[in-house]
Amino acid sequence: MGRRLCFPVFEVPKVSRVAFCLAVVSFAVPLLVVSEKTASAYSYESAVSAGCHERITMGALRTLRTQVTNAPAITPDSNDLSLITDLPFALDGDMKDIASASIIIGVRDNDLHGNSPTDISQLAAIHGNPENQKEHCLRDAEDDEPGGSERALATCQGFIRGKLVEALDGLDANGVPDPNHRVDIDVSLSLRGSVSASLPLFWVRLGQAVHTLQDAFTHTFRSADRMKVRTVLNWIEFVGNQEVESRDGPVHRNGLDQCDKLDALRTQNMGVASQASLELMHAMLDPGAREVKLAAVDATLKKYLTFEAGCTEANGWCDAPERQYEVSPGCGCSILGGPSGGLAAGGLCMLGIVLLARRRRRRPSAIAALPIALACLAAPSLARAQSADPQTTPAPVTPAPVMPSPVTPSTVTPSPVTPPPATAPPGAVTTDAQTGAAVALDEKKPPPGVPTTGEAKAEKTEEAHSSFFGVYGAVSGSITNPGLSGQLGLRFRVSQLISVGVDGEINGWFGLQTKRFRTGAFNAYATGIIHYPLRFQQVNLRSTLNLGTSTMLIDLYGAPRGTTGIFVGAVPLGLEWKVSPALYVIFDVLGVAVPVPQLKGAPFAYPQYRTALGLELVF
Repeated sequence: MGRRLCFPVFEVPKVSRVAFCLAVVSFAVPLLVVSEKTASAYSYESAVSAGCHERITMGALRTLRTQVTNAPAITPDSNDLSLITDLPFALDGDMKDIASASIIIGVRDNDLHGNSPTDISQLAAIHGNPENQKEHCLRDAEDDEPGGSERALATCQGFIRGKLVEALDGLDANGVPDPNHRVDIDVSLSLRGSVSASLPLFWVRLGQAVHTLQDAFTHTFRSADRMKVRTVLNWIEFVGNQEVESRDGPVHRNGLDQCDKLDALRTQNMGVASQASLELMHAMLDPGAREVKLAAVDATLKKYLTFEAGCTEANGWCDAPERQYEVSPGCGCSILGGPSGGLAAGGLCMLGIVLLARRRRRRPSAIAALPIALACLAAPSLARAQSADPQTTPAPVTPAPVMPSPVTPSTVTPSPVTPPPATAPPGAVTTDAQTGAAVALDEKKPPPGVPTTGEAKAEKTEEAHSSFFGVYGAVSGSITNPGLSGQLGLRFRVSQLISVGVDGEINGWFGLQTKRFRTGAFNAYATGIIHYPLRFQQVNLRSTLNLGTSTMLIDLYGAPRGTTGIFVGAVPLGLEWKVSPALYVIFDVLGVAVPVPQLKGAPFAYPQYRTALGLELVF
């Protein structure tokens, strides 16, 4: 029973199928598709959206610098440069200074609040928070008709003005932005992840105010010249499925958010939003005292955020042409990784294994039998011990005597008597028809499950070859925290079940937002391997553990080049295929690697779910 239960499940063809299915699961689990209700105006740049806010703001800043002299670029220091290099959005070639980066980070902050652009679950909570509606020039839950649009618009103007008042504190005595007057703001970087960055106060607060002003052109229905507001749109009741248009105003229109392939109305809207952004920046940097600047700010806000009465649900909000654009509760976005990606990946992996097992209903599934198989393989002589145990050998059953039927003597033909075989002389040999090996004629055939002399010799030869030196090389890839690694190592087989070694690898990292591949870290570590050998099979199982150090090869914000920390890795289950006595192919279906090159201050880790393919040369 032991042989039938354990070993046939792991015949080479079946192992290949299991490995393939697990590989598919391992590549699929880090991909999490979610659909959340998230509000958006002009979109921020991400892997799934165009950078409308960034485009408008950089264009306005570029024009501003041709009109005023007190908005210069600020040369970044080494830490600033690390931040700029790792930003999850693209800066134009003339915008790669810390002032430009700071205003864009500020513009994006209204939408992100320090979160990753692809962390949809967190963003949905931010956008659905009633306290955050004013940042996007949307109605609050209390802004019901009649009078709701006026109240929402006044709140919107108050938020913009409040941010600009704070920004004025970041100017020096000459009215120039002070590069050393900084504020801490949470930012999610492409590789470094979430950090608290110290950035020039003036540019961060100006960016936050400009974002809200730009949103006021996509979250309102406007007059034909796009200068006056006829009504403010609603998101908070809409996302809660409680919206009544006559009371809460028109719902948010995703179609107004586009900044590519625009029709005439949206082209005009974007042009006026760009001009308004430039004029607001200009008001903040015109020469003059604080009061003069604030007066210019108030004039700009009045110019673009004045309410025009008379539009209600009864007259279609003055037959607003904006009503033609689509209404959608949000966007379904495919995301990679994220804080909850590990749990989701584990759940999907288990689901995939269960589904795979259920497909094979009439015979034991390789996946379902895996724990039992590991136990059997860890003690490969179990089945034979059971077969050879005399206590478990069933006693021979003596058949009941059968009385012969009477027969007529004339009909009985005597059977020829075969003489007993002659006893072979000692030492006589013959040839096994199946194996071709010489076998002693007087050797008794062993019971089922007990190895023959030839098998025992082959087993001893295999065991004698189990202590060896080897060289290992592999490439591995990760989708969660995307990366690609090249690995070289030495191996020493301590016994048939244990190997040890040392490895070094170059771990490259890929930024999804920047779409850039960077040489991330050098990892050096000791390796321990437990083998689960299958008797006389070419494909075996193994588990691997790594422990060592990780060293930064690039500069990231708060984690400079040369910083060294720890590295931990594990492969719970891998496959090794013996191609020849000197060559093994190693397939680690799903492993975990956690380089932590930065331990001081704000620690930095880059955990990865890896799939690896390697070769092991045996000497």
